[in-house]
Amino acid sequence: DAAKASGKEADLGGDAPAGDAGAAASCDTAVADGSEEAAEFAGVEGRAPDDFAEAVAIGADNIPDAAEIDRRLSFVYPYRKEMQVRSKYSVTELNRRAGQRSAEGSQEPGQEEARIEIVNRIPELADLKEVGTASEGPIRLTAAQIGTAMHTVMERISFPRALEEGIPYIENSAEELHAQGILTDEEYGAVRPEDIYGFFCSDVGARAAKAPALHREKEFLLHREVEGVPAVVQGIIDCWFEDEQGIVLIDYKNSWAASASDEAEIIERYAGQIRLYREALTEATGRKVSESWIYLFRSRKFVAVEMEQNQ
Repeated sequence: DAAKASGKEADLGGDAPAGDAGAAASCDTAVADGSEEAAEFAGVEGRAPDDFAEAVAIGADNIPDAAEIDRRLSFVYPYRKEMQVRSKYSVTELNRRAGQRSAEGSQEPGQEEARIEIVNRIPELADLKEVGTASEGPIRLTAAQIGTAMHTVMERISFPRALEEGIPYIENSAEELHAQGILTDEEYGAVRPEDIYGFFCSDVGARAAKAPALHREKEFLLHREVEGVPAVVQGIIDCWFEDEQGIVLIDYKNSWAASASDEAEIIERYAGQIRLYREALTEATGRKVSESWIYLFRSRKFVAVEMEQNQ
């Protein structure tokens, strides 16, 4: 017991001084570190003023003069125009942008009202056409949706058979597209076979049906500058063919023209779009487009779009 007690005392006696000294040393170090941090962040007298004065001196040396301040405040980002231009456009979007710029730059008082009045004279385009019914009420297609249905039929029918067999063939073709689910109930109801047959009753439509090379709904990409910024233009050419008279471009529009002035309005509206189609065909074929036409379903007539020789 005495030995154990002595050993215990020896163990305790031997460890305690070392432990106390280590703890004291750790505490002293912590206090010292804490004091230094406190001096650094809290600004102990005798140190912070020196740092502050030095900071003020450095800042004073870097204060810009009035000219530099004015330069910075009047800075204009040099690529603002690029921020307004997307990297990819559809032909329709570009045509719309061109029309907006033209209207903003040259529109006279009352001109916009006249444009709206012309559009409203077009049958079934100013209003939505009711085709079919649904549980929640009549289903209506917009003019653009009706145009899409007409384009679908034009893309899939046989031009030679349409020329030869006429309206019965077009009606049967639309019915088959409906049965196959390509045309919805509403789209099928909106198809106008007589307006489609009017295409083949004209000289240009008959040439298309007899042409050795006929192309429909052809997509293209063009690398062009939009307001000085490089961009990609994407579009779809409704129809083009080539015969002994050259390359002929046709674009379908679900529109109506009651007079020469209406035709001129339509040509002006879509001239930029036709120009891009011509450029795409020229790049693809390596040859100039000899004729450009817009076929108006509602009027059942072709309208020639004349271009400059270099376009």
